[in-house]
Amino acid sequence: MDEGRKLDAHISLALDIGMRMLVCGAQISRVEDSIGRICKALGAVETHVFSVTSGIIVTAFDANGNSATQLRRIHSGSFDLTRMAKLNQLSRDICAKRISAEDVPARLTQIDHECGQPLWAMALFYALISGAFSIFFNIVSPYSWQDGLCAAFSGVILCVLEYWMKRAGLDHVFSVFLVSLLVGLGNVLLVNAGLGKCYDAISIGNIMLLIPGIAMTNAVHDMFVDDMLSGVSRFFRSLVIAFIVTFGFTVAGMLLPGNPIKTQSLFLSQQALQTLLGALGAVGFAMVFQVRGKQLLFAFLGGFLSWGVYCTVGAFTQYEALQYLVATTVLTLYAEMMARILHCPSTIMLVTGWIPLIPGGSLYRSIHALVTGDMMGFINRTLSTFLLMVAMSAGMLLAMTIIHLFSPLRPRGKKKAGKKPNQACTKS
Repeated sequence: MDEGRKLDAHISLALDIGMRMLVCGAQISRVEDSIGRICKALGAVETHVFSVTSGIIVTAFDANGNSATQLRRIHSGSFDLTRMAKLNQLSRDICAKRISAEDVPARLTQIDHECGQPLWAMALFYALISGAFSIFFNIVSPYSWQDGLCAAFSGVILCVLEYWMKRAGLDHVFSVFLVSLLVGLGNVLLVNAGLGKCYDAISIGNIMLLIPGIAMTNAVHDMFVDDMLSGVSRFFRSLVIAFIVTFGFTVAGMLLPGNPIKTQSLFLSQQALQTLLGALGAVGFAMVFQVRGKQLLFAFLGGFLSWGVYCTVGAFTQYEALQYLVATTVLTLYAEMMARILHCPSTIMLVTGWIPLIPGGSLYRSIHALVTGDMMGFINRTLSTFLLMVAMSAGMLLAMTIIHLFSPLRPRGKKKAGKKPNQACTKS
C-alpha cells in the first residue's frame, strides 16, 4: 500500500470511530480530540478535525508531505453510553499501540453487533422514569403516588409507540409529535376514568422521556467552549423538538379543565424523598442509555448527589441558578473522580447524574405558555430556563478549571526507562 492510500485508510478508521462516538452522544470536543489522537497514533504528523452534529471533516498530513481529506455525514442517533465507553477504550488501545490498524475493523464490528436492551426491559425503564419524575415534580400533592402510577403505565405505552414508529420508518419530528399527542390523549382518558387526578403531573413524567434536555444543555456547553456552530444548531434543533412535544401534550390536555402542578416549599422529608426519586430516575435513564453493571450504582449515587446538593444549597439561598451552579460543579468533580476510578468516560456519570437537574419541567412550562398564548409567561419562563442551563454549563467549566489547576499537584509515579507514558486518546 503506498503512503497516500495508507493515510487515507487511517483517516477512514479514525472517522469510523469518531462517527460512532458522535452518534452515541459524545461531546463535539471529545470526538475531535479522539480523531486527532488516533490519526497521530497511526502515523499522521498533523491533523485538522472539524465536527458538528451532522458531519465530520478530517484533513491529515504524513511525514512525507502527503495529505488526505475525508468527510462523513452523521445522521441522528441516541445515547448509548456503554458503546461509547467501548469506543473510548478502543481509541486508547490504538494510541497505546495495543491494537494494530488491521485489527480495528473487527473490533468495530464486534461493538456494532452487541445487542441492546429488549423491548420489555425498555418498557420497564420507561415506566420507572415516568413514574419517578411524575412524583418528583408533584411531590406536595396528596395524589402524587396515584398520578405516578398512571405516568408509569403511560410510560410503557410511550415506549411501545416509539418502537413501532421506528420500525415503521416514520420521520423523527412527525413521530415525536404523534407519540406526544397519543400519550397525552391516553393521559386524558386516565384522568376522565378517575385513575389519575392531575393531567400535568402525569404528563410531565412522560415528557421527561421526550424533551431533549440533555442535548439542549450540551448545546449551551458547546457555545461556552467556542463550538458556536455546533452549539447553535443543536440548541435550535432541541428547541424545535421541545416545542413539538409540548404542543402534542397541550393539544391533548385541552380536552380537560386546567389543573396545573402547584409549586410549594418542601419539607425536609419531602426533599429527601424527591432526592431518592431523582436518583431512581437517573438510574432509569442510565439503563435506557445502555449502562450496565456496577456503573448503575454510581449513576444512582450521581443523581442522588446532584439533587442532594441542590436541596442543601437551597437551604441557604433562594437563587435557583446558584443552586444549579454548585450542584453541577460538585457533580462534574464526582464524574471526573469516578471516571479515573472506574476507567470509563466521565460522560457516563455526568449525563446520568444530570438527569434530576435537567430543567425539563421548566422547559415544558415555557413552551406550554407559548402554545396557550401567554407571551409574558413564555418570555419569563424561557429566560429562567436558559439561565439554569447557563448555570449548569458554568458549573461544568468551573469544575474542569479546578481539575486542571490541581492535577499538576498530584504525585506522579516514576517513568520506567525506555518506555513512553501511556497517553489516553480521550479525556476521562
